[in-house]
Formats: sequence, C-alpha cells, structure tokens
Amino acid sequence: MMSVASIVIIEDEILVANMLETCVGQLPGVQIVGTAYNGESGLQLCLGTRPHLVLLDIEIPGQNGLDVARQLRSKLPKTRIIIVSSHCEPYTVHELSRLNVDGFVDKGDPLSLLHEAIKRVLAGKPFYSKAFDAVRLELRHHAESYQKIISPREMEVLILLAEGLGDEDIAGRMGISCSTASTHRRNIRNKLDAHNDRDLLKYAQKAGLVPLTSEK
Repeated sequence: MMSVASIVIIEDEILVANMLETCVGQLPGVQIVGTAYNGESGLQLCLGTRPHLVLLDIEIPGQNGLDVARQLRSKLPKTRIIIVSSHCEPYTVHELSRLNVDGFVDKGDPLSLLHEAIKRVLAGKPFYSKAFDAVRLELRHHAESYQKIISPREMEVLILLAEGLGDEDIAGRMGISCSTASTHRRNIRNKLDAHNDRDLLKYAQKAGLVPLTSEK
C-alpha cells in the first residue's frame, strides 16, 4: 500500500457520505481529500485532486455513477474506483465489468468489508461483493445475455424507450436523426423478439435497466 493514499468520496446522501468519511478516516495511511454530492462536482473534484482512489455511488444527481466512472477511466486511468452501491442489477454489473472498476461493495455489507476492499484495491488487488460476483457469473454463463445480443448504442436506446421516450425525444437526447432512432427501435424489437414497446419495457425491467415501478 502507498504511504499516504488520497481518497475522494462521491455520494449524494449526506448521512451516508459522513459515515463513509468517518469509516474511511479510521484507516491508517489514507487521507480523504474531498467529498462531492453529485456527478459533475465529483468529477471536477477528482480532476483537481487526482486521487489514488474514488469511492463512488451509482445513483447520484446529474451524471450518474456509471457516467462518472467512464470519464474517470478515460481522464484518470491510474485512479482506482470502488463502487459503493445497493444497485447490483445485470446491466449495472455488465457496465462496471466492462469499465473494469477495481471494486464493488454493497451498501448492505458490513463496514469491515469496505475496509478490506479499500486495503485490497490500494494494494492493486480487486475486491467485489458476493452479490456482484454472483450476477457477473450468471451473465457469463447465460448464452443469450442481452449484452451479447444488442450493441451498446442499442442499449442506450432501449433504456430511453423503457423510460417512455418517443423517437423524436430519443433523437434529440442522443443527437441522432428520428429515422435512425426508429431504425434502432425496430432492430431492438427484432433482436429481442419483442412485438411492441410494452415487451421492451418488460425486458428492460427484467434486465434491471429501469425500476419495476416504471410501468404504468
């Protein structure tokens, strides 16, 4: 482990953030250099401090944790990332695995596991909760996992479709033409054998892309 490891916390719930500060502050050889409560300020904090490690939540205002992790991987490739979240759905696990984050700790795990995760990751070793590993293993063994069927671009469209957006709104959100959005919709339906948008919503819910309460 490095002599003094700098750590940034990105967590929108102030109580949880304070608990993380207290918990992490008890570890020898680490220094918390800042805490941010949304994605944009968290990313700027990291770019300014260039920490050794970031403790990052997934569901945060503005840019979500996945977006922040993507940018950290691009702009600060040497910064290690531990996700601290209760979100362990297939899509989230797939994206975090693709980004090769260094660790994942479930918010339901004891603080001792977070301590262990920080120590291992700072020592250059990965650490993932049992829940994360279980979902990742299932995805690897599932011959028709969604990430093997549709492209990352189509996945973005599927998420927006599941949120109830039409082709025009999707086109505006993604910076593409309406015809391209319509083509993506058609291709996704064909690949997933979905007959309508309701089927797409059910698929997105099953994959953990949107909450089960999204259907009205």
